[in-house]
Amino acid sequence: TSATSLLTPISVCSFQAEKSYMLGGWFEINPESAEVQDAAQHVVKTINSKAKYKKMFKLLSVSSAKRQITNAINFKVDMVLGRTKCLNSGNHDLNNCTLTKRQLQCNSDVLFNPSDSRHHVQNYKCKKLVTKV
Repeated sequence: TSATSLLTPISVCSFQAEKSYMLGGWFEINPESAEVQDAAQHVVKTINSKAKYKKMFKLLSVSSAKRQITNAINFKVDMVLGRTKCLNSGNHDLNNCTLTKRQLQCNSDVLFNPSDSRHHVQNYKCKKLVTKV
């Protein structure tokens, strides 16, 4: 327990320093964090709502993420999506959709507005990934 009590003040201090330091600048954040995963899922929903693709895509991984805090929280998220066998015209649960080999590499900008707790996908750009043999 003495080791735990020594670590607690350090993590509180580093969190406070990080929070005040991040205002206005772009900083790398953990791609696996809940806030990044949530932003990425909103990009997937946006992509799947477009008529451009006949099949639905689902999130495979987030390769990198950056965050900027202003009056809103901005995210830059780089991710890999996998095409599924589920038709985009239906209302499918992506967890039940089988993946195909086709993948997309996507770069996106997402704004989270704390005043209404909503994500707004500002833009995204996706390109096909070459299938690895």
